[in-house]
Amino acid sequence: MNGAPVLLVPHGAEEDAVRRAAPSATVVGIRAGASAAQLPDVLSGVLPGGPLIVLGLCGALRGVRTGATVIYRDAVDEQGRYTFDGEQVAALHARIPDATLVHACTIDHVVTRATERTALAAAYNADVVDMETTHIARALAARGHASLVIRIASDDPSFDLPPIEAAFGTDGKLRPLQLARAFITHPVAAVRFIRDVRRALDVLGQTAARLTVIPSGAPKGA
Repeated sequence: MNGAPVLLVPHGAEEDAVRRAAPSATVVGIRAGASAAQLPDVLSGVLPGGPLIVLGLCGALRGVRTGATVIYRDAVDEQGRYTFDGEQVAALHARIPDATLVHACTIDHVVTRATERTALAAAYNADVVDMETTHIARALAARGHASLVIRIASDDPSFDLPPIEAAFGTDGKLRPLQLARAFITHPVAAVRFIRDVRRALDVLGQTAARLTVIPSGAPKGA
């Protein structure tokens, strides 16, 4: 994988963290959840030298610590499994060698209960979970774009999160009042959640900065 890649990042805190840490990067904001399949118009003019990189946060299901960087081998949802190109995955791993290669699943809601994490890990043979990957990977493939996914785990699978399910609409947009209510009613879980997300966002920014460094000897734009 040569050259600085195009980074696709969900709108909101994730996109903000990436833009702050890597101001020279080519960053394209995408919608959250299944709406990620509605690709932004700007991508029609993007001609990357390699696969587009989907970058963001994910939830840990098993064997992944908070703040860990993971690269997806594949992702599965109710429609089936989407497998990323093995050689391209290996090339990305060479760029970020401390990342862990994982199996992922994509579902339609935020997972807050540790018991559901355990169930998802068993049902899908997955290590992490998110709400966008299969949707955007298939949409990009339909346009002839290869993609890869690198994400940061934002929570510990052994703990329940605050009940923030209602804080996100079906379009992935944040509902501040519902989020505040969940934090107020579950203060201990909220403190842990905020701490872990901040840590993950810091790592996300660092990872974006690492991805934008062109390897020595690689031609620019390759």
